[in-house]
Amino acid sequence: MTRNTLGLFLLICVGALTGNVRLAAQSLPRVRITLPPEGSSEGARIDYFMTGAFGGFGSFVSPEKGRSVYEIVAAVKGVPAESFKLIAYLPGCQIEIREIRIQSPESTLELACVPLAQIRLRGRVMPSPKVHPGDTIEIDYLAEWGADFFGYADGPVTTFHITDVEPEPDGSFDFSVPDFFAQAGLGEGEFQFLLWDARSGSGLVELHATDNASAFFGLKVQAVYPSIVQFVAD
Repeated sequence: MTRNTLGLFLLICVGALTGNVRLAAQSLPRVRITLPPEGSSEGARIDYFMTGAFGGFGSFVSPEKGRSVYEIVAAVKGVPAESFKLIAYLPGCQIEIREIRIQSPESTLELACVPLAQIRLRGRVMPSPKVHPGDTIEIDYLAEWGADFFGYADGPVTTFHITDVEPEPDGSFDFSVPDFFAQAGLGEGEFQFLLWDARSGSGLVELHATDNASAFFGLKVQAVYPSIVQFVAD
C-alpha cells in the first residue's frame, strides 16, 4: 500500500467513525423545554435530574434573553435516561414541578406561568455598622424539598435567585419575595440573604432573621411575616 493510498484509507476510516459518533448522538433521546411567553426568560432557572442505567445525573439550564426553547440530551455518556425530573422558576410565576418517563426519541415539556403574588417586606441588619455604602444584599430561595423530589439524599440544594437590594446606611432595606407559602404542593423552603461587601468586591456575610430560630439559612417561608424583619450578620 502506497503512502497516498494509506492516507486516503485512514481519512475514510476517520470520516466513517466521526459519522457514526454523530449518528449515535442524534439517536439519543432528547427533552425539549419550552418557556411560556408570560415569564421573564432572563431571570428563569431550570434544574433537572435524570436517572437510568448510569445511575443519576443532575444539572441546570440558564435561559438566555430572547430564547424560549431549550433542548437537553437525556443521556449520560451515551446511555439513555429512563426518567426526567424538572424544577423550574420564572419570576412572577409559580414554581413548575414536572416528571416524565423517557419513552420516545423526543419529549416536550411546555412550561406554564401561573401568576404568583409578591409579598413586600422591610428588613434591617443589626448592627448597622455591618453595612457600608454600595453594599448589596442578594436574596435567594432555597427549595429544601428539592432533594426529596429529585430522589437523592446528599446533594446541592435547589436554589433560585430572587432579587438584589441595596441597604440604607442604617441597615434597613425594602424587598419583595414570592408568596411560595400560597403555592400548594411545595415543601419546606427558606430565603437566604447574603450581604456582599462593596469594599472588597467579593466578601459576603450570611444574614439570619433573629425571630426565625428554626431557619437554617435565613428566613423560613411562612404565611405571615413580621412588619420588620431583623437580621444579624454572622
